Amino acid sequence: FWEILEKNLNDKHGKSPVHSIDDIIRLISCVGADKVKLFAAYHDSKMVCGMVLFITSAKAIHAQYIGLNDDYQEYRPLNVLIDQVIEWGHKSGYTYFNLGTANEDEGRNLNQGLFYFKESFGGRGVLRETMTLVL
Repeated sequence: FWEILEKNLNDKHGKSPVHSIDDIIRLISCVGADKVKLFAAYHDSKMVCGMVLFITSAKAIHAQYIGLNDDYQEYRPLNVLIDQVIEWGHKSGYTYFNLGTANEDEGRNLNQGLFYFKESFGGRGVLRETMTLVL
């Protein structure tokens, strides 16, 4: 999955994941494997899409990383994967599924395509204000 994620982020944004795979492994050793989960979609036994979920509370799950091999986009594996995570989350008793932000330029611009994509799964936007205290 990490190879898919790194390629996806580099191709689309020229960036790397905020965390390294070693960071994620270290996190799992600190919080437990039950708090970090990988969900994946496969085509002909090949992983084509995945999502790293953080279990943030008894009520909430957070999609920390989502990666897609664009060669398989025609099959819409990400759509299927998100549907499966929503179903799993509901059956597991979670109330909230955070798909992350849909903004760019440090929150100055809304990525409308991404926002609409997330809304297509029933998601709704939440305004989070950031305040700074100068000491």
